[in-house]
Amino acid sequence: MRKVYSIIAGLTMCVSAFASDVITLHSGEEIQAKVVEVSADEVKYKKVSNLEGPTFVAKKSEVFMVKYENGEKEVYRQETVAPTQTVEKANFWSDEKPSGFGVYVDPMGFAFCGLQIGAEFRYKKFLLDAHIRLPKTGAVMKAVCDNPDEMSAFGFGFGPRAFFPNRVGGWYVGCNLEVGNHEMTWWDSSPNMEKDKYMGGMVAGGFKFHFKNGLFLNTALQMGTIFITDCQKRNYSNYYDLWNDWYEVPEPSPAAYFMGMAVVALGYEF
Repeated sequence: MRKVYSIIAGLTMCVSAFASDVITLHSGEEIQAKVVEVSADEVKYKKVSNLEGPTFVAKKSEVFMVKYENGEKEVYRQETVAPTQTVEKANFWSDEKPSGFGVYVDPMGFAFCGLQIGAEFRYKKFLLDAHIRLPKTGAVMKAVCDNPDEMSAFGFGFGPRAFFPNRVGGWYVGCNLEVGNHEMTWWDSSPNMEKDKYMGGMVAGGFKFHFKNGLFLNTALQMGTIFITDCQKRNYSNYYDLWNDWYEVPEPSPAAYFMGMAVVALGYEF
């Protein structure tokens, strides 16, 4: 008798399973269930094996298809949500600090007309440079004089520049204007002294490396022309005589010089 009941119970479960709803998930799993409710985002169901038990919930994004006991089917497409792509703004140091004031020194001046120290004002895409060239510190100036101990030079200038910042610094291009004077002494049959006033204009271009701690390294090339605006000389008529008075040279020769120099300046921006 027990065997008969077992067979009947098994047949009943099979019939129930055959007549139940089937929920197929995207993972391939099939759930024999009785669908209770279908909402916009969820499918609520009870398991066939326990119709009086709890109600389970499956998200529609997990459900591929629901096949009802009457043969009807509902297929749910899986919506692929593209990952949100956040494009970060280029976090340039100039965006964090659009303006600044810095000071620098250019040791390369030792190899040219004199050690250069200066200050720089920066505002967004604009740079303004002002500098002083110190006397008796340039190798080129000393090289043109037979007695460099009796040579003195001094100059100052400024230059506006267009600046194009990027992550590590920025390119710039502009001009550099400078005025100054220098004196030279040389020997032929007797000692001679010359003092000149000059005015120069150069095109400047290069790259400025900028660091987060405020330090910057400026590398550039400058090329242009220096014009002698006034030239005066004096000499000994005799080695033991006193200096004669200065006399003006009406047309110094040459009156213009080509000038090219490299810049490697180290500075700090406040």
